[in-house]
Amino acid sequence: MTTIEDRRLRAGPQREAGPQRDGSSRGQGPSRLIVVGVSDDEYDSEAVAWAVNHAGAGDVVHLVHSYVPVRIAECSWQPVARERDARRRGAERTLARAMRRVRAAHPQLQVEGSVVAGLAADVLYEFSTIVDLVVVSEDRPTGTAGQPPAHHVAQRLAHSAGCPVAVVPSAFDSAAVGSAAPVTVLVDTAEIPSDVLDFAYDEAARLGSSLCVAQLWTALHEAEPLTAGLVAERQQQLDAQLAGLHRPDHPIGIFAELVFDDFDDTLLRLRSASRVLVAASTHPRMGRLTGHSAEGSCPVIIVPAARAAWR
Repeated sequence: MTTIEDRRLRAGPQREAGPQRDGSSRGQGPSRLIVVGVSDDEYDSEAVAWAVNHAGAGDVVHLVHSYVPVRIAECSWQPVARERDARRRGAERTLARAMRRVRAAHPQLQVEGSVVAGLAADVLYEFSTIVDLVVVSEDRPTGTAGQPPAHHVAQRLAHSAGCPVAVVPSAFDSAAVGSAAPVTVLVDTAEIPSDVLDFAYDEAARLGSSLCVAQLWTALHEAEPLTAGLVAERQQQLDAQLAGLHRPDHPIGIFAELVFDDFDDTLLRLRSASRVLVAASTHPRMGRLTGHSAEGSCPVIIVPAARAAWR
């Protein structure tokens, strides 16, 4: 097993300085470092598959499985040593099964991974300060029969990660998503964060998709009467903000949508009609975005509020 630092050094000359936070390693060139959190090789199989399929030429995908270590691991007493070694071996078996799945589906892909002692959210947060994208499965519903208790790893990462976090439904089927489906930005603030728009534009251009910006009306104007004039004014403002997004070197189709429906109905509709949904880490309904989703829902990518910190 190699470390993420080892893979980073092999990714190309632009990464020879290793992990850095000064901008010399992230945001330059087409290559990205993508880490996938694997807690259970069965439950997380769709997250791994999505990350591998989502990776572009030159991108590096690295699987990470974390496990709870023995806190008295330095103790030389034999019962403690046996428990310490058993936890490590169990973690290595979980990672190995996940890697075999990827190798079977993508034999041409070089797959590597790491086993790290620590809580999943803490471990993946540390990776998020080094890599360009962290991919995890959606949080399990609390009290799922036969499963360990939910630790809300996706929700914790969405609020604190140093890079974008992709949350993939456990039952996601990438083959069912049409190439014509757009990348959709979900906002419910008067001003759309430019960081989120830039990231979503990059994703749409890379995937060859159009970009849809869906702005929720209810969150903006609950106290205002719904009039034709107000709708037209807001639509004009939204179109003007998006007009500055167009890039001649990577042209894509961009359209805006004012949404008047209930949030849950809107989320269900957008996630069933998009290749990926993009939202800011400051979104007030983060639990709805990272938790258990309806069948047919697309992944959600949460973009940090301060993108300049990782760009």
